[in-house]
Amino acid sequence: MKCTNILTQQGIIVFTKQEMINFIKNNPNCTKTKYYDRWKGWTVGEDVRVVDNSYLRTDANNFKADNLGSLLRF
Repeated sequence: MKCTNILTQQGIIVFTKQEMINFIKNNPNCTKTKYYDRWKGWTVGEDVRVVDNSYLRTDANNFKADNLGSLLRF
């Protein structure tokens, strides 16, 4: 997955899933999704959180599965 610290910039830093999990655990409440709206530009999305030290979710469920399904693969 890719990330950036700047809302108006496309993701440029590449993380493995485990690296992202470790980052979120060490920096709680600071990781969000973002998406590009062609009228508004880059827009802040949902908070990303870790479940069971293995899964990334953007909702309040504790299901042991990722729910970031539409992320680009590269």
